[in-house]
Amino acid sequence: MVEAVFFIHMYGLKGDRMMTILWDWNGTLVADVPHVVKMNNLTLEQFGYRHTSEEEYRAKFRHPVHEYYYDLGVTEEDFPKIAKVWNKAYVDGFDCVPLTEGAAEAVRRFKEAGHKQVIISASQVDQLRKQVEHFAEFDGIFDEVLGLSNQLAVSKVHLAVDYLARTGEKAEECVFLGDTTHDAETAEAIGCRCFLIEGGHQLGREEEHDNPHDLHGRHGGDLQGIIDHLD
Repeated sequence: MVEAVFFIHMYGLKGDRMMTILWDWNGTLVADVPHVVKMNNLTLEQFGYRHTSEEEYRAKFRHPVHEYYYDLGVTEEDFPKIAKVWNKAYVDGFDCVPLTEGAAEAVRRFKEAGHKQVIISASQVDQLRKQVEHFAEFDGIFDEVLGLSNQLAVSKVHLAVDYLARTGEKAEECVFLGDTTHDAETAEAIGCRCFLIEGGHQLGREEEHDNPHDLHGRHGGDLQGIIDHLD
């Protein structure tokens, strides 16, 4: 069974106050780490590099993604080639990726409570939207699905900045739910709160990212805990 524990304190998401939930995708709404590591190993082997493990992946993964691959010994010359091959393999095998346990229930309850929900991801936008559409549980849930124009997963900070500028929404009325320090950095760039799940693409690293905007509120619990706070 897929487990993802939210370090979260849902103050501000209860009652009549309407919020915008900014969701990360990979490792947050979908539990794709096993698939990612499998595709990593298939691709790395093809280019003559060593295999990795889920433990090593979670310990080293970060944005921009090329830095993670450089840590594994991949050269700057090989990275774009690996990224292209890896991306095709990941997309072709995406049907095997499950939702994070409790994700469907959480987004449904957020929707019923009247909260706006937006996905902001470093995935390529067209591929991302097809992946979201793959899950019937997400039909009619998200107000927007935002991703990058390329497959290199460098940064999504500008997506969040542009979203607030375009919609006029206030940072204090948003909360970012993700699983990596890059999600925390994205939230910090727009000045909103961020809560990270455990069990996604990184090991717990909350002590590494000191954010003045109430980041990493720690209230142990799973996605059901989020739902309970809406009642």
